[in-house]
Amino acid sequence: MKRVVITGMATINPLGDTLEDYYQNLIHGKSGIKRWHSIDVSRIECKVGGDLGDYDCQAALDRIKPLLKEEHYKSIRKLFRTATFSCKTAVLCALNAYIDAGLLDVWVDPFRTSVLVAGHNLNANYFFNNGRQFQIAPELVDPLGAVQVIDSNVPATISEVLGLRGPTFTLGGACASGNLALRDGFRDIMIGECD
Repeated sequence: MKRVVITGMATINPLGDTLEDYYQNLIHGKSGIKRWHSIDVSRIECKVGGDLGDYDCQAALDRIKPLLKEEHYKSIRKLFRTATFSCKTAVLCALNAYIDAGLLDVWVDPFRTSVLVAGHNLNANYFFNNGRQFQIAPELVDPLGAVQVIDSNVPATISEVLGLRGPTFTLGGACASGNLALRDGFRDIMIGECD
């Protein structure tokens, strides 16, 4: 039997965007749940949640810039100009996991490496805001809206950033989405479709 192991991890959540920060905050009993400040909650009863609305994706990319070749950094930065927030955070997570696994400067067969993104309705806020914009001034709706709004844009962007060409898709199963992605990744490796 083949062994299937997790070789790289990353996170972006209200407790931290590095594994060490996340771990330390967990160990010290900190909570990522706080009063929302990035959205207007004046008209709803619940005023708390795991707010990432002020997360600075460009600053996070700049922190890993020294590990990237200049051309690679510039291409990611260019993608970030039009990418949705969820796409940017997913790319940063995937890139940091890739770095954590030691794969950044190692050749891997791009056709035998998959990109599985767990979740659905990843760009719901972007879709909502474009709908509101359409009501106000339709001519100012994002011209990339049709591409950005679909969930498959997120794994496609990750695939582009990491140079991977294997199976690339999203898996949605509400709270179980992450487990489904692990299950599919495990299966792809076990049956020999991917490395």
